[in-house]
Amino acid sequence: MQQPSTSTGGVWTSAHEFFSLVITTENDEKPRYRSVTSLMPEWHLEAQCRVVDKSVFFGSSSPEERPAYTLSSIRKARAICASCPVFNECISHAIKQREDYGLWAGTTMRQRRELFRLIDSGALTETDVIDALKRNNHDR
Repeated sequence: MQQPSTSTGGVWTSAHEFFSLVITTENDEKPRYRSVTSLMPEWHLEAQCRVVDKSVFFGSSSPEERPAYTLSSIRKARAICASCPVFNECISHAIKQREDYGLWAGTTMRQRRELFRLIDSGALTETDVIDALKRNNHDR
């Protein structure tokens, strides 16, 4: 499939040709990021979930393999999260970014939606949530 591109002067090129072009700028600016992983926050480097199959935290990506989560995957994720050194950063990120999908700091989508509602109403603060989750993980 061919498409016009401003970087090729409006000339129609194939996708293969386009992506193989070496485009330079006036000051030959170097890319700011070396990879997608360099876009992740620093705390991700210490997260225990980095070395676990992502389906434990984000469920099945295939509609044929529903439900997205199983009770055993939720339990496994919570066990990992309970001893994670960046637990606070993880739940803080999930709250601030309003993460609606996946297990974050051992919380499910449904739990976080309720937390968002309580925080928005002023009934809880982010600190209250972190403290309660830490206590809950410690009691297990």
